[in-house]
Amino acid sequence: MKTVELILFGVGALLLTLFSIASVYPYIETRLENIADRRSVHLKSDFLRLSSKLVLICFSATGAVLGIAAFIATRNIFASVLSAAIPVIFSGLAVKRYRRQRSKRIIRQLPSFLDTLCGYVKAGHSLPEAMASAIPLLPRGIREEISWLSRLNRLGTPLSDAFLAWERRMPSSELSLVARPMRIALSTGGSIVSLLERTRDVLRARQRQHDKMRSMTAQARLQALVLTMLPPIFLVVLSKMEEGFWEASTSSSTGRLILLTVAILQFFGWLLIRKILAVKI
Repeated sequence: MKTVELILFGVGALLLTLFSIASVYPYIETRLENIADRRSVHLKSDFLRLSSKLVLICFSATGAVLGIAAFIATRNIFASVLSAAIPVIFSGLAVKRYRRQRSKRIIRQLPSFLDTLCGYVKAGHSLPEAMASAIPLLPRGIREEISWLSRLNRLGTPLSDAFLAWERRMPSSELSLVARPMRIALSTGGSIVSLLERTRDVLRARQRQHDKMRSMTAQARLQALVLTMLPPIFLVVLSKMEEGFWEASTSSSTGRLILLTVAILQFFGWLLIRKILAVKI
């Protein structure tokens, strides 16, 4: 009788698990598809064409690898499921970081673009012709942006409105320094060549100042990295040297409270150091 009860209990637990999975799966699938669609749209706006299906495949493959690795390392189902969800949870941060790095790269390429554009205008080309001719000579990043700007102008948008759309598309002080004077010069008939040269020189001076500030704060950033990584490394080394230290720290409420306090203080210290070193030019 006990064997029959165990079999019935196992069958019931299996059916209940399958019912729970079948109930939750459509919601999870819909959420994943919506997130993949949003990430695909964000990446397409930066000319990285990944379909939502490909993004979903990346989520699934990366999540499976992380989940299996976490299960092998910890033998814990909860840790495995949490690790498998990491690609979806942090995908928004990854996309924002990609867009921010791409924007920084384009800003650094602006002086060379203005230099090339100035050369074509001096040779007698109109500004739209100069932009179209400069596109093949530009590096990746700003090449897609100028191609988009030139295409917008060819479709009938006035060049001043196209510069306004570019400024709204990539909001930054450096791009505003290029777009706003260009819009004024196009509407009032100012000298394009002198404007391009002055803007190029100002951007290069700002970049030199920015590089100088980064070199001056390099030691402080290295100290911040050392101070941030020192407590976790010390915890790992002490756990290897003293057997039972990690178990004693995590098994008691006092030890867990100390570890949580240290983690919170480390996080706020890292934010404070970033705030101090974030020098705006």
